[in-house]
Amino acid sequence: MVGKGSAPAFLEPSLKKILALPVLVALLMAGCAPDDAESLVKQTVAVMDETARAMATIKDEASARAAVPRLQALARRRKLIEEKITTVKTPSPADQVELQKKYAARLSEVTAQLMQEAVRVSAVPGGAAALDAMDSK
Repeated sequence: MVGKGSAPAFLEPSLKKILALPVLVALLMAGCAPDDAESLVKQTVAVMDETARAMATIKDEASARAAVPRLQALARRRKLIEEKITTVKTPSPADQVELQKKYAARLSEVTAQLMQEAVRVSAVPGGAAALDAMDSK
């Protein structure tokens, strides 16, 4: 059985990479200029939401194969956001609190959606390969 907040072993390493982005965003909310941070948080939430929606289209092996190009494109976008996160400046503590108030709930929601879809997709024929494709270019 999978514990709350942990991923089953068969989802490694794809799910770890997907879920690394919310962790980076949490660090971002505590560590960059407010304008840059807000933009990057919005981009993060958008790419995570799009990834969950792309995963939701996977119902069988054929749809899993069809989803691969979109999932790979989203993975490339995710990687670019991760790179940007590491280059931004630190906001004031008040700005950090504002960002957390504004985005923490949505970030948590979209992270849960991603986790749910990843678990579901991993059980679909071809789904694990589609998830793994996000790790390659």
